[in-house]
Amino acid sequence: MSLQEKSVLSAVAAEMETIPGHLGFYYKNLVTGVEFGIREEEAYLAASVIKLPLYLHILQQCAAGNMDMEQVLTVTREDKMPSCGALTLFTGDVPVNLRTLCRLMIVLSDNTATNVLIDRCTVPALQKSFREMGLEKTQLNRKLFDRAASRAGIQNYISPREIGSLLELLYKNEFVSPNVCRHAVD
Repeated sequence: MSLQEKSVLSAVAAEMETIPGHLGFYYKNLVTGVEFGIREEEAYLAASVIKLPLYLHILQQCAAGNMDMEQVLTVTREDKMPSCGALTLFTGDVPVNLRTLCRLMIVLSDNTATNVLIDRCTVPALQKSFREMGLEKTQLNRKLFDRAASRAGIQNYISPREIGSLLELLYKNEFVSPNVCRHAVD
């Protein structure tokens, strides 16, 4: 670990101590292999970070021929979710292909696009796929903004180390294929 790297990571650790709440942090220098973490193995409420493994599942399914990015789904008024995203701005039903839904989910953090994609993939299939990706603590158990499920204690979770491992696979072109990795990174 370089002196500069050590200094920055020490500053991160010190800053984390001043922030209230339960926080996790994972760092890996993908050139040198140096790793550093604080509670990086623990599970945390996912928020929008859950969108990365969802997107990777879709890319994986497309590469296997089980899904097609040009497939068109209809986003209905009932599908539209509050907050982040563009789909709530459209009136009426909106035909959108998987590619555009993925772009909206990743680039604009569109929650409506995310939920439509979760419906298309299904929660059980995503749970199975996440386990096959090596994700144990990172779990998708419900759609976003499902208040009834949330009140019942059903949450989505991520682990900083597991998400870091997915990013490392993309960096090394080892997730499915180099072509899939390029699509994910782009």
